[in-house]
Amino acid sequence: MRGLGQRYVVSMALILAATTILSSSAMAASSSKRIGLPGVTSIESALEKSMTLESLPKQLVGQLSGEANSMYWGSGTCGASQPGGSSSATECVLGDVQAQTSVVLYGDSFALQWAPSFSALGLKDHFKVVMFSRLGCPFADVKIVDWEGSVDAGCLPFRQNVVSAINSMTPSPALVVLSEETDVNVPVASWTEGIKKTIQQLDQSKFPIDVMFGEADAGTPPSACLARYSSHITQCSTTAKTALKDLDYPQTASAALSVHAGLINTSPLFCFDKICPDIVANTLVHSDSWHIDKTFAAITTPALASLIGCTDYQFQKTSAADRALFKGLLATLGTPGARSACAESFDANGV
Repeated sequence: MRGLGQRYVVSMALILAATTILSSSAMAASSSKRIGLPGVTSIESALEKSMTLESLPKQLVGQLSGEANSMYWGSGTCGASQPGGSSSATECVLGDVQAQTSVVLYGDSFALQWAPSFSALGLKDHFKVVMFSRLGCPFADVKIVDWEGSVDAGCLPFRQNVVSAINSMTPSPALVVLSEETDVNVPVASWTEGIKKTIQQLDQSKFPIDVMFGEADAGTPPSACLARYSSHITQCSTTAKTALKDLDYPQTASAALSVHAGLINTSPLFCFDKICPDIVANTLVHSDSWHIDKTFAAITTPALASLIGCTDYQFQKTSAADRALFKGLLATLGTPGARSACAESFDANGV
């Protein structure tokens, strides 16, 4: 598994400012075929503009040396459990903490990195975010070797305790979102069975379940490549085929769909026209080769909301509360063209 960094917090002000940056980028970019969803089109325009950016923006030069620490690692007691720590399902509550409606975010560091985005959406749409995260411990029910080279004996009990805690929540969450890094050292068949096992243990009669996938890797850490090619940064961009190749997406998607989970394909946040740049809207995309920079997570929040809202179309039946949540995230839900735009997002970039 992949390394750790220091803890940091992203504020709502950062997200609002970043949204303005993206709007400007969208106006400057040329018009190409895009996914017609709020926020996503702007991100794609910013991605397209980045493909021709040759020089590292001056304001980012000094950021490279500390970039490995730029992922969101939690704040105070609201972070992730550590390998070797307690296996108790300790929750962290973000967003609108007084709201009755709740969304669960569960997984390893690949869930934790999105916590500020979910928190911002919770504040905007008045739901609380209940997060369960353990570093190096994916939600898939498999035994893995962590980045320290040993098996975290508390991972499987933690997973069992989290599943029990989610199923026991009163009122039940309006949505459960799962996110993890795929451990390519585990055989695909074992990994996908582990995904299905966890999803089947969660009580889908009470709440819908979404699985996030499609996050693009960087070819090399930005602190290395962008520093070396600061005048030719397009050399650091990665093709979608390479950036998405390590995570067995077809198998992951098929496994989740086979047990009636929805899919949040995040690849449109990273790649456009088969290219995945390292800088988008004058923001570094990655903190290392795998995790995302906290500022990039902030600027993609409006687009992420649409991608989550789209999954309403993937469920045969949702409650009024659940649908209200999806409608809040995707304002165009149910309008002409929204279904086809969402369909395009589900299989964007061939994943």
